Amino acid sequence: MVTAFADYTSAPFYPGCDAPEVLKKFLSICAIMFIMIVNGLSVKASERMQIIFTVVKLVLISAIIIGGFVEIAKGNTENFENAFEGTNPSISAWAVAIYNGMWSYDGWNQLNFVSQELINPERNFPLVIIGGIPLVTLLYLLVNVSYFTVMSPSELLQSPAVATTFGAKVFGSFAWIVPVGVACSTFGSSNGEAFTSARLVYAAGGNGHFPRFLAYLSNERLTPLMAVVFNAIIGILMVLPESSNIENLLDYFSFAMWTIYALTFISIIVFRYRKPYCDVERKFKIWLPLPILAAAISLYLVIAPLIEEPSLAYLLATCIIFGGLIFYIPFVYLDWNLPFGIYNKVEIFCQKYFEVVPVSAEELKTE
Repeated sequence: MVTAFADYTSAPFYPGCDAPEVLKKFLSICAIMFIMIVNGLSVKASERMQIIFTVVKLVLISAIIIGGFVEIAKGNTENFENAFEGTNPSISAWAVAIYNGMWSYDGWNQLNFVSQELINPERNFPLVIIGGIPLVTLLYLLVNVSYFTVMSPSELLQSPAVATTFGAKVFGSFAWIVPVGVACSTFGSSNGEAFTSARLVYAAGGNGHFPRFLAYLSNERLTPLMAVVFNAIIGILMVLPESSNIENLLDYFSFAMWTIYALTFISIIVFRYRKPYCDVERKFKIWLPLPILAAAISLYLVIAPLIEEPSLAYLLATCIIFGGLIFYIPFVYLDWNLPFGIYNKVEIFCQKYFEVVPVSAEELKTE
């Protein structure tokens, strides 16, 4: 997401051509560092920043939708005639197309990572998902309709920054608003990803699936500082390669995530009937046909792209997923320790220089 932020931040300064890759990577790393600092210093600051950028995003989306419908009122509808001409109707091709689209709605998954911090999750969790996904779907569909009022499919595919191209054609001298708004939107999405994924790493550290110091909290601010720093390091490493761009990262992300989603949905079905998990009290119970349908769709989205467009990206994503076993089996399942006290030294270093401490769930509830 920070690569998209870099694209739109640099686009106004390089009209008609792509900005230098070095500049894009520099902007991406700066965004990661800034988000890391904010999330590491204060949960409230991160939440306020998220609210501000979400408002900016909704204002921009509203402006694009209104601009698009104004163009439709003017009669600019030629791009909707024979709209599906030249498309691939095969079932396996749909999965490749759905990948990029479904990534836009991945917020439902991010919500799971912060469920522990939700107020009244039994009520609010279903409400946010049921209300949020249809709203986002409607807004994104209307935005894409607006794009096609002034851009042909080929123009849209060739544009380095679609919203910027739309703004230049529709808003005239106010076109600068669009790249600024999209930059704010992508920055806000990156902040949201950092906030939620840090909780995932924090939980994994607390459960012993990651090094336990990743579950340490800042002594003063009670933020998951080590998890935030860890994610920032991973993010920077992913941005640095020359081939790193939003399209390639989406290929890796989508295939890996839908594989994990499929296994998650299957586990819901298995745990519903397998003891002792079937006897565990659930805060809310899922209607069983839903995970069955979701598992079937997820498996389709994993298998179909392998048939339609076999790619090394899918092989690499598979290797990354199962490569985790290299660490899981010896250090989690067999409970091995690193030689020469390396782990203890790293843990002490983190506690000293980041001022983090282990905090139990019971202690957090009393804060």
